[in-house]
This record gives sequence, C-alpha cells and structure tokens, in this order.
Amino acid sequence: MSVGVYPKMWVLLLLSVVLVPAMGWQLNHTFTGSIEGITCDSTGQYLTVAQIFGDSTIYFSADSGATWTAADVPTTGYATIASNPVETQYVAAVDVSGNTVVSSDYGQSWSQVPSTVPLVDTYEIDAVAVANGNSTLIVMSESSTVNGQCLYVSTNTGASWSSARGPNFANVTCKTVAANGDATQIVLSVLATNGNPNGLYLSTDLGVSWTLVHSIAAGVTVVKSIVYNAHLSIFYAAVFAQTTNPVIRSNTAATSWTEIVGTWPTVSGFLSANIAVSYDGQYIVVNNDGKIEFSTDGGASYIEYRSSSLGSYVCVATGNTTTPALFMYESFQSVYMTNTVPNPSPTKAPSFYQPLCDAS
Repeated sequence: MSVGVYPKMWVLLLLSVVLVPAMGWQLNHTFTGSIEGITCDSTGQYLTVAQIFGDSTIYFSADSGATWTAADVPTTGYATIASNPVETQYVAAVDVSGNTVVSSDYGQSWSQVPSTVPLVDTYEIDAVAVANGNSTLIVMSESSTVNGQCLYVSTNTGASWSSARGPNFANVTCKTVAANGDATQIVLSVLATNGNPNGLYLSTDLGVSWTLVHSIAAGVTVVKSIVYNAHLSIFYAAVFAQTTNPVIRSNTAATSWTEIVGTWPTVSGFLSANIAVSYDGQYIVVNNDGKIEFSTDGGASYIEYRSSSLGSYVCVATGNTTTPALFMYESFQSVYMTNTVPNPSPTKAPSFYQPLCDAS
C-alpha cells in the first residue's frame, strides 16, 4: 500500500524538526527516503525497509534494528515490499516500473528476476505477495479499466508472467492483495463501480477465477490492508472508512469473513489503515494515519496512540504465543519500535513533526 506522493513531498521539508520522545516507543532509525513498506520475521530479528525517495534503496537489519545496512540491489525506487508469510526469509520488492528483486535471506542479499512485470497501463505498482518460497510472485497495480486487469502472477520467480485478470469486470480499482504461503488462497480487495460488488475476492487457482467472499458497502469503504497469519491459517484485514468494527478476519478456507467486535477509543473512519497481527492473534495493531490502534486481547478492545505521523506501515513480531517481541511503525522516513506493550495514557507515539501538530 502506498501513501500519496504529495504529502510525502511536503513532509520531507520538515526533517529538521526535533523528535519528541514518548514512553514505550523509541526512534529506531531515520532513513534518507520515504518508506514504502517494512517486513519483519516472526522473531523480530530480521527487518527490511523499502524506500521510494532519497537514495531509493532497501535497508536490512539482522539484529532487531540495532544496526541497519543498505542492501546491494539492482534497481531503485521501491513501491512495495513483502515477505512470504510462512517462510519469512523469502522477500520480494517491486519498483515503480515493474522491476522485481527477490531475497532468500531476509533481505540481506538480492537478485533481480529475469523479466519485468508486463503492466497493461502505467498505473502505480501498489502491492506484492510472495508464496512457495520466492517462486510464486503476485504483483498488483493500483487500478486498470481493461476488464479488471490489475494482477500479474509468476510461478517461476519472475522468468515469465501471466495476467490474472482479477474479477472479470471493467472499471475496478484494485486496492491490495495478499496470499497464504503456497498461493492456494489469494485475496484481492476491489473498489468496484457500475453496480458490481465491492469487497474481497478469493482465487484458489492463481487468479484464473474469482469468488466474492466479503461484500462491503458501495462508496469509499474498502479494504486497504490484508495480512495472512500463518500460525492460525487465517487472513485479517482493516476496512477503510468503516466506523464500526473495522477489523475483519476470515475462516481457514478464506471463504467467509466476520467483523471482530471490539471497543475503540475513537469512532472514526480509517484513512489509510494498515494492519499487523501477532503469532497468536492476540496483538492487533492498526496504523490509521495519525492514530495507532493497539489491541492486546484479540481485538476485543483497543488502546489508541495518537502519533500525528500520517504513516501507514506497521509490523508485529512475536517469537511465541505469549511474549511480544517487537512492535514497529513508520512515520515517512523514520521507524519506531518497542519490545513492550506501550503505556496507554497519556502516551502519544512520536512523530518527526509532532511539535507542529500536537501543540494543544
């Protein structure tokens, strides 16, 4: 999922603002470019960050963020990055032109796949999913009017690509995509027009056919973030602009989805919701463009951390079912972390322009 370009450009002018520390969250690292995604393995030892501006490269950490190293990557300007949800050592990133790079060692070394994603139109690359090691790659462009064309699938690590047309109707906007570890379940979020159903679609045949599995009210309401929990074998998603129970989850077949009924400190529509879920499903973190909604009870209740960051990406790593190992979120160029559940009040998650927004 990409954050709009214009907010990033003007916010880069504010880098000289002094960081304001907050209890729990600590500034881990400030990068030179705007962050387009973060990944972490189940233990929180291996982390990767992709950038689209600045030096436009990928950084990795093999020590839970204590140190970061710029990776030697063949291309620059990465629009998205993701890891295999089961075999998290396999990572893929795609640049704005459809060039794809893959790693089999948590992002420490990279190679470019043989062919470029054959984009139908010049729409922005917005998501990638990784399965079967790195052999199955699923790349999504933001939208297309050519019979729903927005997905491209490779089953040979990028040697060739096929067009997984997506739900077969015109005038759709594809918002995000996720897959389980072997790509037998691919879930695509679609904002549809012309009376077509709006919601989540499931493919069990690598995008050849699709079934509507969760309908969402027409309008601006849409799923903008989906994650697969490998331990529980279910998907979680955050619904954009849904003010009641915006976190949903699937059954193990991904054929039905239910709202997780919970209490929220602020009733408001999610502007750019990005979701991360722990190994056991107890820790759910949603970054909501200026608010970090944090649940420690599987979504029954949430604590809010107002960051004023407009960041979008969150990551949760837990090494076992009871102990949180690492929580991460990004604020454009900066990554913040904590290895404990943050103190809920009056903590505000820090942001590099917090002094301008939180004066009151």
